[in-house]
Amino acid sequence: MEKYDLFLMNDRSATRLTPPSQRKSAVDLTFGSRSLFTLSNWFVLEDTLGSDHFAIILDLHLGLIEEVSRNSLRLFNTKKADWQKFCDFMQNSTFLFSSGNNVWKYELFRDRMIMACNESIPLYSSKFVSKFNKNW
Repeated sequence: MEKYDLFLMNDRSATRLTPPSQRKSAVDLTFGSRSLFTLSNWFVLEDTLGSDHFAIILDLHLGLIEEVSRNSLRLFNTKKADWQKFCDFMQNSTFLFSSGNNVWKYELFRDRMIMACNESIPLYSSKFVSKFNKNW
């Protein structure tokens, strides 16, 4: 687990309903990164919801989520993509898999993916996009 910067989020609560004669067990495990640990609360509901396992709640505190405007929607015409150019661009992104904060790596990967799309895949014409937005 250390190799992948993972830790066990469970708090020793039982995750499975057992008969009174048996020991409580926590057979359902939740793993996460260290950066996720400070942004989350892990707990077990006392209700089994009809199962022999208790429901596990992982509450993530990721901050405000920005609303995406329809005007910022980009529709890429993948039929006209230069996939070799896209692959070459992404191949040069292997540095993303180095150690570091997972949230930062995700944001970097997302930005790199958008740059690759912008460089290698044309957008649909604005006529198509406005038709699409009306139906959306």
